[in-house]
Amino acid sequence: MDWVWAFAFIFGDMWHKLIRNRYFLVFFALMFWLTFFDANNFLYQYRLRKEIKAMETEMDFYRTEIDKLKEQKKALNTDKKSLEAYAREHYLMKKEDEVLFLLKEDQ
Repeated sequence: MDWVWAFAFIFGDMWHKLIRNRYFLVFFALMFWLTFFDANNFLYQYRLRKEIKAMETEMDFYRTEIDKLKEQKKALNTDKKSLEAYAREHYLMKKEDEVLFLLKEDQ
């Protein structure tokens, strides 16, 4: 219990001096205003940073997808076998003497 009184005695006087200091009061009022009431308050800035990070990760995802599609396009333009395989898989194309069986999976 003695340390509580000592803490209150030492820091109580310091808080009393801070509260009476006009620069501290102006600084505290400004920080309070910027935190809660300003159009660009800290909470809004935090939400914007989170949104920017989410959009940057989405951009990275789409960049990798674009790279994959470019590689696939290059393969389709250069190799006839890959073009034929793509047409068979995606457009259900077949040769004239083939029979095509479609199997649907239950979901």
